[in-house]
Amino acid sequence: MCIRDSIGAWITRVVDGTAAAVSDLAVNDLIVGVGDSPISSWPDLAAEIKLYRPGDVVDVEIVRDGERFVTQVALGDQGD
Repeated sequence: MCIRDSIGAWITRVVDGTAAAVSDLAVNDLIVGVGDSPISSWPDLAAEIKLYRPGDVVDVEIVRDGERFVTQVALGDQGD
């Protein structure tokens, strides 16, 4: 299966100082899960993140270079 055909939320930019920047997330990563929930699009990702509070640490499942792994992300304030 080609990873580009996978469903998820592509990271196209990581802004300095954000939760993504201080975690293990990188440009071109594909987010396919948050906690126990699958992610199939950016709206799915936004809806799932809204269930958490700033400072919560969540498991984020990533596909990078054809490999799946889970990393923990400490969430910042909305807009971070």
